[in-house]
Amino acid sequence: MIKAPRPSSFNVADNQGVNTICLRYTLARSSIPTSLAYKIIGASISAWPLKVEDNKPCLYHKAALFNVSEDNELRIWLKDNRVLVNLTNSDSLLSLSPDIAASVQECLTNNIESCLLFHYNSFGRKLKRTQISDLYTMEIGTSCENSVCFTAPEHVMMNERWTCGNGKVHDTRYLRFWLFNKVR
Repeated sequence: MIKAPRPSSFNVADNQGVNTICLRYTLARSSIPTSLAYKIIGASISAWPLKVEDNKPCLYHKAALFNVSEDNELRIWLKDNRVLVNLTNSDSLLSLSPDIAASVQECLTNNIESCLLFHYNSFGRKLKRTQISDLYTMEIGTSCENSVCFTAPEHVMMNERWTCGNGKVHDTRYLRFWLFNKVR
């Protein structure tokens, strides 16, 4: 069992505000059982290599840090009923590949849906694959002041910018990287 807590600076990467796009999955449950958290992190480990710092893998209780590519770092952590995700490019958002971001989002969404389906079916509640999307919501976000502002993917796709609860106007150009453009 992994007992190491994530470092206090885990969700504050260097240059996070200017080089990071964020995702948030909110589950309909009030909390995420530890077993489900381990399945989500474990499935992510099979998709991306863990980052190694000081000769130790960056694997913590309900959190992990991955190297998606040479310049792109992925942070996943679970808190209460949320799965929080940051994708950071070491240079700038201009260097972040839309294909990498969309692939990460699709992989995580499939991972979460498979884990939820397994979890519910294992505990006697039979669900169909089509019912899984009712068990969570996904939002896309960007750094704002000392936090992250989130909005719905549909809003990001339909608008060039949006005004958050802090009154700041955010560009949606890079946030669209999370979503596949199936017309391309």
